[in-house]
Amino acid sequence: MKLPILKNLCVSLLLIVSTQSNVASASKPRVASLNLCADQLIMLLADAEQIASLSRLSTEEAGSLYATAAASFSQNNGTAENVVSESPDLVIAGAFSVNYTPRLLEDLGVPVKTLPLANSIEEAISNVQLVAALLEQQERGAAVIAKMRSRLAALPEPAEKPPRAAFYDANGYTVGAKTMRGEALRLAGWGNVAEELGFDAYGTLSLETLIHLWPDAVIEAPYAQGSYSRAQQLTKHPAIGKGGFNPKRITIPSNKTVCAGPWSLDVIDSLIDSRFALSPDLLRQ
Repeated sequence: MKLPILKNLCVSLLLIVSTQSNVASASKPRVASLNLCADQLIMLLADAEQIASLSRLSTEEAGSLYATAAASFSQNNGTAENVVSESPDLVIAGAFSVNYTPRLLEDLGVPVKTLPLANSIEEAISNVQLVAALLEQQERGAAVIAKMRSRLAALPEPAEKPPRAAFYDANGYTVGAKTMRGEALRLAGWGNVAEELGFDAYGTLSLETLIHLWPDAVIEAPYAQGSYSRAQQLTKHPAIGKGGFNPKRITIPSNKTVCAGPWSLDVIDSLIDSRFALSPDLLRQ
């Protein structure tokens, strides 16, 4: 091969390599998730090609709002070996992810970021902002946040004397003001009987305590709708509905309560609708 031709070929190859390098550097990061709440925000904000893998919970309809969409992506088993084999640029873990997996990934040179647990709308907005930045999808994140704030601003004023409600999950599990569901209840114009007992975050109400508190509504978000367990059957106890205690029963899909996000505004709207539909004769004066 003549030298000028060889030289031109080398220059061409260098240009190709340089061009490919520029494309690679301009591309957005590929991300793997170890956490259900991270799964939701990644699917909300990322381009499809950015999703290296999601957690196995991402396809579980009871907890994942985007379970159908998640089935289109790879699911990892939560081990460092599995995750690193997918060559992600970044891994997003949750506040309660198993510690040794993120540590091992970092030892292998894979950056890991932790998604904080969101217990309020503002913290949910902060998480949208965080994941959007990690994905280099700030414009998309800003649009989601703007819509959330617009919906917040449009919420009706609470009643002067709000009706009272109790979140009542399996085994009488309930929530206070410093939780996402507790804030949703307040923003929807309800009083929270758990706060009357001094619960800031999480606690349990016995059936006897529930009846003593006499809320106007009982709200449940069963994780496995329709399945039988003695823990979940507590709200079906015959004592509820007798002796004058007949609270309005409100059911919220669990996949809108497990993680906080834009869908938390749907929960607030649903609770507002239930408050407006509450019959006046159910209010205990």
